[in-house]
Amino acid sequence: MATGQNIINAALNRVLPGSDSFDEPTLVSLFNQGIQRVARHRGVYLPALETSSTVVTIVDDSEVSLPVNYMKGLYKCQGEADAHPSVLSSRVAVMNKFRGKIHDDMSANNVKYVAAAYPHLVYGPIPAEQETLTLFYYRKPDMVIERGVAAGQGEIGLDDEINLVPTGFDNIFEYYLCWQMHSMLEMGVEGQKIDTRYYFDLFTSMLQDLASETSVTASRPDVPFNKLW
Repeated sequence: MATGQNIINAALNRVLPGSDSFDEPTLVSLFNQGIQRVARHRGVYLPALETSSTVVTIVDDSEVSLPVNYMKGLYKCQGEADAHPSVLSSRVAVMNKFRGKIHDDMSANNVKYVAAAYPHLVYGPIPAEQETLTLFYYRKPDMVIERGVAAGQGEIGLDDEINLVPTGFDNIFEYYLCWQMHSMLEMGVEGQKIDTRYYFDLFTSMLQDLASETSVTASRPDVPFNKLW
Protein backbone atom coordinates (compact mmCIF):
# COMPACT_ATOMS: atom_id res chain seq x y z
CA MET A 1 0.00 0.00 0.00
CA ALA A 2 1.10 3.57 -0.67
CA THR A 3 1.99 6.09 2.00
CA GLY A 4 0.18 9.38 2.37
CA GLN A 5 3.14 11.16 0.80
CA ASN A 6 3.14 8.74 -2.16
CA ILE A 7 -0.52 9.50 -2.82
CA ILE A 8 0.00 13.25 -2.59
CA ASN A 9 3.00 13.08 -4.91
CA ALA A 10 1.06 11.05 -7.47
CA ALA A 11 -1.75 13.62 -7.43
CA LEU A 12 0.70 16.52 -7.80
CA ASN A 13 2.35 14.81 -10.76
CA ARG A 14 -1.05 14.58 -12.44
CA VAL A 15 -2.03 18.18 -11.79
CA LEU A 16 1.12 20.31 -11.66
CA PRO A 17 4.35 18.31 -12.09
CA GLY A 18 7.25 20.05 -10.34
CA SER A 19 5.09 22.87 -9.00
CA ASP A 20 4.93 24.08 -5.41
CA SER A 21 1.60 25.86 -5.81
CA PHE A 22 0.10 23.80 -2.98
CA ASP A 23 1.76 23.81 0.44
CA GLU A 24 1.82 20.85 2.77
CA PRO A 25 -0.91 22.08 5.17
CA THR A 26 -3.30 22.55 2.24
CA LEU A 27 -2.55 19.13 0.77
CA VAL A 28 -2.86 17.38 4.14
CA SER A 29 -6.17 19.14 4.79
CA LEU A 30 -7.51 18.08 1.37
CA PHE A 31 -6.30 14.52 1.97
CA ASN A 32 -8.14 14.32 5.29
CA GLN A 33 -11.29 15.68 3.69
CA GLY A 34 -11.07 12.87 1.15
CA ILE A 35 -10.58 10.25 3.86
CA GLN A 36 -13.62 11.53 5.72
CA ARG A 37 -15.74 11.70 2.59
CA VAL A 38 -14.95 8.10 1.65
CA ALA A 39 -15.26 6.60 5.14
CA ARG A 40 -18.52 8.38 5.96
CA HIS A 41 -20.18 7.85 2.59
CA ARG A 42 -23.56 6.19 2.93
CA GLY A 43 -23.29 2.55 1.96
CA VAL A 44 -19.51 2.34 2.47
CA TYR A 45 -18.50 0.05 5.34
CA LEU A 46 -14.73 -0.37 5.22
CA PRO A 47 -13.44 -3.61 6.77
CA ALA A 48 -10.30 -1.75 7.85
CA LEU A 49 -12.45 0.34 10.20
CA GLU A 50 -14.26 -2.52 11.91
CA THR A 51 -13.55 -2.44 15.64
CA SER A 52 -15.04 -3.11 19.05
CA SER A 53 -15.11 -1.34 22.39
CA THR A 54 -16.96 -1.55 25.68
CA VAL A 55 -19.38 0.76 27.43
CA VAL A 56 -20.93 0.44 30.87
CA THR A 57 -24.63 1.09 31.39
CA ILE A 58 -25.83 3.63 33.94
CA VAL A 59 -28.26 2.62 36.65
CA ASP A 60 -31.59 4.46 36.26
CA ASP A 61 -30.67 5.74 32.80
CA SER A 62 -31.46 4.38 29.34
CA GLU A 63 -28.44 5.75 27.48
CA VAL A 64 -24.70 6.14 27.71
CA SER A 65 -22.08 7.85 25.53
CA LEU A 66 -20.83 5.89 22.55
CA PRO A 67 -17.07 5.21 22.32
CA VAL A 68 -15.15 8.33 21.27
CA ASN A 69 -13.97 6.66 18.04
CA TYR A 70 -17.47 5.58 16.97
CA MET A 71 -18.38 6.67 13.44
CA LYS A 72 -21.28 4.53 12.22
CA GLY A 73 -22.68 1.06 11.62
CA LEU A 74 -23.28 -0.55 15.00
CA TYR A 75 -23.87 -4.15 13.90
CA LYS A 76 -23.44 -6.33 16.99
CA CYS A 77 -23.62 -6.12 20.76
CA GLN A 78 -22.29 -8.62 23.31
CA GLY A 79 -23.67 -8.38 26.82
CA GLU A 80 -22.72 -10.16 30.00
CA ALA A 81 -23.45 -13.82 30.68
CA ASP A 82 -23.43 -14.62 26.95
CA ALA A 83 -26.33 -12.23 26.33
CA HIS A 84 -26.69 -10.88 22.79
CA PRO A 85 -28.85 -7.74 22.79
CA SER A 86 -30.58 -7.07 19.46
CA VAL A 87 -29.28 -4.08 17.51
CA LEU A 88 -32.19 -1.87 16.45
CA SER A 89 -32.25 1.03 14.02
CA SER A 90 -33.05 3.98 16.29
CA ARG A 91 -33.86 5.36 19.72
CA VAL A 92 -37.57 5.20 18.86
CA ALA A 93 -37.28 1.52 17.93
CA VAL A 94 -35.87 0.74 21.38
CA MET A 95 -38.49 2.84 23.18
CA ASN A 96 -41.29 1.19 21.19
CA LYS A 97 -40.33 -2.15 22.72
CA PHE A 98 -41.63 -0.81 26.03
CA ARG A 99 -44.47 1.43 24.91
CA GLY A 100 -47.49 1.00 27.18
CA LYS A 101 -45.67 -1.24 29.65
CA ILE A 102 -45.46 -0.53 33.35
CA HIS A 103 -42.24 0.79 34.84
CA ASP A 104 -41.21 -2.59 36.26
CA ASP A 105 -41.19 -4.07 32.76
CA MET A 106 -38.48 -1.59 31.80
CA SER A 107 -36.04 -3.05 34.32
CA ALA A 108 -34.28 -6.39 34.01
CA ASN A 109 -31.05 -8.21 34.77
CA ASN A 110 -29.67 -7.72 31.25
CA VAL A 111 -30.05 -5.34 28.33
CA LYS A 112 -32.09 -6.84 25.48
CA TYR A 113 -32.10 -4.05 22.87
CA VAL A 114 -29.61 -1.37 21.82
CA ALA A 115 -29.42 1.34 19.17
CA ALA A 116 -26.83 3.95 18.22
CA ALA A 117 -28.31 7.44 18.41
CA TYR A 118 -25.10 9.43 18.03
CA PRO A 119 -23.49 10.47 20.32
CA HIS A 120 -25.35 8.07 22.61
CA LEU A 121 -26.07 4.36 22.87
CA VAL A 122 -29.69 3.80 23.81
CA TYR A 123 -30.58 0.55 25.56
CA GLY A 124 -33.44 -1.26 27.22
CA PRO A 125 -34.59 -2.58 29.50
CA ILE A 126 -32.51 -0.72 32.05
CA PRO A 127 -30.47 -3.26 34.02
CA ALA A 128 -30.84 -3.11 37.80
CA GLU A 129 -27.03 -3.07 38.08
CA GLN A 130 -24.30 -1.77 35.78
CA GLU A 131 -23.70 -4.00 32.77
CA THR A 132 -20.70 -4.01 30.44
CA LEU A 133 -21.64 -4.10 26.76
CA THR A 134 -19.17 -4.85 23.98
CA LEU A 135 -20.08 -2.95 20.83
CA PHE A 136 -18.97 -3.84 17.29
CA TYR A 137 -19.00 -0.96 14.81
CA TYR A 138 -17.04 1.12 12.29
CA ARG A 139 -14.62 3.60 13.85
CA LYS A 140 -13.51 7.03 12.71
CA PRO A 141 -10.58 6.84 10.28
CA ASP A 142 -7.11 8.02 11.29
CA MET A 143 -6.26 11.52 10.14
CA VAL A 144 -2.99 12.39 8.41
CA ILE A 145 -0.75 14.97 10.12
CA GLU A 146 1.96 17.22 8.75
CA ARG A 147 5.66 16.51 9.14
CA GLY A 148 7.17 17.65 12.41
CA VAL A 149 3.94 17.06 14.32
CA ALA A 150 3.86 14.21 16.83
CA ALA A 151 1.10 11.71 16.02
CA GLY A 152 -1.55 11.35 18.68
CA GLN A 153 -4.43 8.95 19.06
CA GLY A 154 -6.24 8.52 15.75
CA GLU A 155 -3.47 10.18 13.73
CA ILE A 156 -0.86 8.92 11.26
CA GLY A 157 2.14 10.51 9.58
CA LEU A 158 2.71 11.21 5.90
CA ASP A 159 5.19 8.33 5.69
CA ASP A 160 2.74 5.80 7.14
CA GLU A 161 0.89 3.46 4.81
CA ILE A 162 -2.75 4.20 4.07
CA ASN A 163 -4.46 0.83 4.56
CA LEU A 164 -8.03 2.05 4.42
CA VAL A 165 -9.64 0.81 1.20
CA PRO A 166 -9.62 -2.69 -0.35
CA THR A 167 -7.26 -3.61 -3.17
CA GLY A 168 -8.41 -2.13 -6.46
CA PHE A 169 -9.50 1.18 -4.95
CA ASP A 170 -6.05 2.56 -4.17
CA ASN A 171 -6.47 5.55 -6.52
CA ILE A 172 -9.58 6.93 -4.85
CA PHE A 173 -7.72 9.44 -2.66
CA GLU A 174 -5.46 10.45 -5.55
CA TYR A 175 -8.55 11.19 -7.64
CA TYR A 176 -10.07 13.19 -4.78
CA LEU A 177 -6.94 15.30 -4.42
CA CYS A 178 -6.77 15.93 -8.17
CA TRP A 179 -10.44 16.97 -8.20
CA GLN A 180 -9.96 19.42 -5.34
CA MET A 181 -6.70 20.87 -6.65
CA HIS A 182 -8.16 21.43 -10.12
CA SER A 183 -11.23 22.99 -8.54
CA MET A 184 -9.00 25.49 -6.75
CA LEU A 185 -6.91 26.16 -9.87
CA GLU A 186 -9.97 26.64 -12.07
CA MET A 187 -11.82 28.84 -9.59
CA GLY A 188 -13.19 31.83 -11.46
CA VAL A 189 -12.80 30.18 -14.86
CA GLU A 190 -15.87 30.74 -17.00
CA GLY A 191 -17.53 27.84 -18.76
CA GLN A 192 -17.02 24.16 -18.11
CA LYS A 193 -14.18 23.23 -15.79
CA ILE A 194 -12.96 20.25 -17.80
CA ASP A 195 -10.17 18.98 -15.53
CA THR A 196 -12.23 19.45 -12.38
CA ARG A 197 -15.12 17.53 -13.89
CA TYR A 198 -12.84 14.78 -15.17
CA TYR A 199 -11.43 13.92 -11.74
CA PHE A 200 -14.78 14.47 -10.04
CA ASP A 201 -16.25 11.80 -12.32
CA LEU A 202 -13.33 9.43 -11.65
CA PHE A 203 -13.69 9.88 -7.90
CA THR A 204 -17.47 9.53 -7.71
CA SER A 205 -17.48 6.51 -10.02
CA MET A 206 -14.89 4.73 -7.87
CA LEU A 207 -16.76 5.74 -4.71
CA GLN A 208 -19.93 4.13 -6.06
CA ASP A 209 -18.02 0.97 -6.90
CA LEU A 210 -16.51 1.00 -3.42
CA ALA A 211 -19.98 1.26 -1.88
CA SER A 212 -21.08 -1.78 -3.88
CA GLU A 213 -17.96 -3.68 -2.84
CA THR A 214 -18.20 -2.86 0.88
CA SER A 215 -21.95 -2.55 1.38
CA VAL A 216 -23.41 -4.34 4.35
CA THR A 217 -24.88 -7.03 2.10
CA ALA A 218 -21.47 -7.62 0.55
CA SER A 219 -19.33 -7.48 3.68
CA ARG A 220 -21.83 -8.68 6.30
CA PRO A 221 -24.61 -10.74 4.70
CA ASP A 222 -25.82 -11.84 8.13
CA VAL A 223 -26.58 -8.28 9.26
CA PRO A 224 -29.64 -6.63 7.67
CA PHE A 225 -29.06 -3.05 6.51
CA ASN A 226 -31.89 -1.72 8.67
CA LYS A 227 -29.95 -2.80 11.75
CA LEU A 228 -27.11 -0.43 10.93
CA TRP A 229 -27.11 3.14 12.22
